[in-house]
Amino acid sequence: MPITELIEYEFASDEVRAVYDDIMATRKTDWINNFWKALANHPPTLRRTWESIKQIMGPGALDPLTKEMIYLAVSAANGCDYCIASHTAGARRIPVAEAALIAVLESVLGPVWVWLAIGENPGLPSLVGGAIVLAALAGHTLADLRLEWRAEAAQSVSGSGSRNRPSTGT
Repeated sequence: MPITELIEYEFASDEVRAVYDDIMATRKTDWINNFWKALANHPPTLRRTWESIKQIMGPGALDPLTKEMIYLAVSAANGCDYCIASHTAGARRIPVAEAALIAVLESVLGPVWVWLAIGENPGLPSLVGGAIVLAALAGHTLADLRLEWRAEAAQSVSGSGSRNRPSTGT
């Protein structure tokens, strides 16, 4: 039995439902996990926590997978089984191709860190292979950004064009 009551959507106040709706829309899901249901016992804390996490997980210097992996590492370090399960599920939403490229990045940067920390010189094959992987990762990221920019541009054009304005009847 939970120590704290979990507030289900159908029993939530309008204020809590508004946050739940934003969570589901932002995360493109149709359910609310128990973390949010527990926080819903105090709506101001629910809203403040959601707004904070939404800002942290939004666009920034780090990609969403890296952010989820940081959450996952901290959860593991703290021994929080629920947190580990939750952030593992979050990391699964990242496309497989992108996750694989980021995972390969670890093996590419390993020799660089050794080179910088210990002074051991990596061989030419290591440098060439690393450059190829970094180029592939950069190309993939730029292609994704280009698609996002095109989608945003199309959305802004379609939302502001005179064709979409309602007729005034005159």
